[in-house]
Amino acid sequence: MLVVLENVAEFDTFLQNNQRVLVKVSAPWCMPCKKLQGEIDKLLKITNINHKQNILVLEIDIEKTPALIQKTSINAFNVKSIPALFVFHHGKLKKTNQDYWEIKEKFPHLTPLEQLKEFIKI
Repeated sequence: MLVVLENVAEFDTFLQNNQRVLVKVSAPWCMPCKKLQGEIDKLLKITNINHKQNILVLEIDIEKTPALIQKTSINAFNVKSIPALFVFHHGKLKKTNQDYWEIKEKFPHLTPLEQLKEFIKI
């Protein structure tokens, strides 16, 4: 399920109240973000079928809601480029954007969808 939050007050509560959340920081004009969104859409279809792998995707648009990056725990990771990905489990950060790029380098033989699935494993 894809969720879009528009205020800072909801952010921490949302992360605390959900078991596994993939946070995607992006912008509508970003081509790599659009490509990644296609893989996330495939992932969501798979996880909707298999509820054991359930994950929520929280999208943060840097143009519409810059305060979500500046005033939440995401700011601590100094997002310098997009797309940026983070995995939270019960409100605790488990994986950062750096982990995602390391997986892409470590498993170049995997499809982008398989790399994303590897990234969200907790």
